[in-house]
Amino acid sequence: MNGSATPATRPEVGHDFNNLLTAILGNVELMAGMLDDPARSTADLRASLEQIERAARRAVDLARAIEGAPADDGLCASVEEPPRGTILVCEDEEGVRRLIEVILTTEGYRVLSTPGPRDALELAAAGTAFDALVSDVIMPEMSGPDLAQRLKTLRPGLRTLFISGYTAETVRGRGNLPLGSAFLEKPFDQASLLRALRALLDQPAATSDL
Repeated sequence: MNGSATPATRPEVGHDFNNLLTAILGNVELMAGMLDDPARSTADLRASLEQIERAARRAVDLARAIEGAPADDGLCASVEEPPRGTILVCEDEEGVRRLIEVILTTEGYRVLSTPGPRDALELAAAGTAFDALVSDVIMPEMSGPDLAQRLKTLRPGLRTLFISGYTAETVRGRGNLPLGSAFLEKPFDQASLLRALRALLDQPAATSDL
C-alpha cells in the first residue's frame, strides 16, 4: 500500500465512481432520517454534509479522469492518489453493508462489497487483491471466522476485522475469533469503524495472522 501509485484503469475508476455515488446517496438517506428525528443534533447533520462534500469532490475528479480532463484546480482529491487500502466487506445484512460502504468509501478506501461468503471467496479466487477483510461473525452460508480461514489460504497474513451484535466477550468466549483478528461490536459509528480498521491495517502482517 505504501508503494508508488499506478494509474487507475478505466474499470477501476468506474468502480470507485460507483462507490462514491453510493456513499453520497447513503449519506443523503441518513440525513433524511436525521431530519425526522428531533433527537439528532446539528453536529450529526454537519458530519453527514461533510461526508457528502468529500465524496462529491472525489466523484468530480473521477469523472474528469474518465473524460481525460484535469482535476478541479486542486479542490478535489486527485485520482492518482492511492486509496488508503482495498477492503473486502462480507455482511449479509444489507443496511449494515451499505453503511460500511458509505463510511469507508467516503474516507478514501476502495471497497469490494459482498453479501455472503461464497461471493467473497469467488472474488479472492479470481485474483482480486485486497488488504483486509471486514466480516460479520455469523452468516447463513458459513461463519466469518471460517471465511477468513479459507481466505487466508489464498492471501496469507490477511488482516480481519470481525463485526457482530454479540459482545466481544461472548464471541471470544465461544472460541470463534482467530488470534490476531480485531473485533467491533454492533451497532458502531463512523469513528469507531475507521479507528478499528486503521489500527488493524497499521499492525505488522505477522501479528495479524489468523
